[in-house]
Amino acid sequence: MLAGTGQYQDTFTRYPGGAPANVAAAIARLGGDSFFIGKLGQDHFGDFLQQALQNMGVHTDYVSRTAHAKTGLAFVTLDAHGERSFEFYRSPSADMLFNEADFTAIDFQPAAIFHFGSNTLTTDALRSVTQFGAEQARATGHLISFDVNLRLNLWPQTAQADAQQHILPFIWQSCLQAHLLKVSAEEWQFLCQPFLAQQQDPHDCEQQLFAAGVKLLLITDANQPVQMITPHARYSLTPPPVQTRDATAAGDAFVGGFLFQLAQSPSRQELQQKLQQPETLQTILRFAAGCGAYAVTQYGAFSALPDLTQVL
Repeated sequence: MLAGTGQYQDTFTRYPGGAPANVAAAIARLGGDSFFIGKLGQDHFGDFLQQALQNMGVHTDYVSRTAHAKTGLAFVTLDAHGERSFEFYRSPSADMLFNEADFTAIDFQPAAIFHFGSNTLTTDALRSVTQFGAEQARATGHLISFDVNLRLNLWPQTAQADAQQHILPFIWQSCLQAHLLKVSAEEWQFLCQPFLAQQQDPHDCEQQLFAAGVKLLLITDANQPVQMITPHARYSLTPPPVQTRDATAAGDAFVGGFLFQLAQSPSRQELQQKLQQPETLQTILRFAAGCGAYAVTQYGAFSALPDLTQVL
């Protein structure tokens, strides 16, 4: 690019990533067993992402490829404090062509946790297939994990214009399907808006979630204390103090660490029981906070995820 009489060049570094692929990679990096379900284009970026998942140890048996759209791209810009802004190239992209037929070959039985986020709720077709997958997993006894991970600029502009009317109901629908719900402090305010608008206590928002079957609510807030709330107790943990270089994938590293520890159970029944064991949950929370703290000290997404030794 030319600017005045000086010449400068913007450069971009290619990193593999994208939630919930980051969560699958985080679990595998820690030594867990994870599968990624999704669709990539038959292009260079698709090859790159599939190979990166495999290099991290993620099973890619359920990754499909298409020639009808390119692999989606996200450009991440960092400010002086390592905070991010996103620009997405995804209209359409290969992931948006994932459909119910792609779920038919999936064997849900060996797995214990089904994790997803709101990025696959942004169109009618994506919402339908996401709900189908969550229902399949729930029917086979899975623990359902949902990270709101709201990126408003992935939604149609008409929906962005009135997010409370056109986006929030779909987010709430998935929240009410989950056993484990993770939100940022900003996303929690977004979820609670209908209650606040009616001058209700934000705790009423929690109670509606718990009444629907949510067992555990996690609220992160950058370097501020993480809130862990169950139907019967509340806990708070201050993350380890670190210097943030790049906040990309920090939330995914946190979720991956939490799910990794949660899944260290001999049976699905014991996994569900862990959600009612305060001391166990606090230990898991400390581990997950360590994963998130490590990730912000590194650049990229997959490349920022710690292994077990680095966390400990």
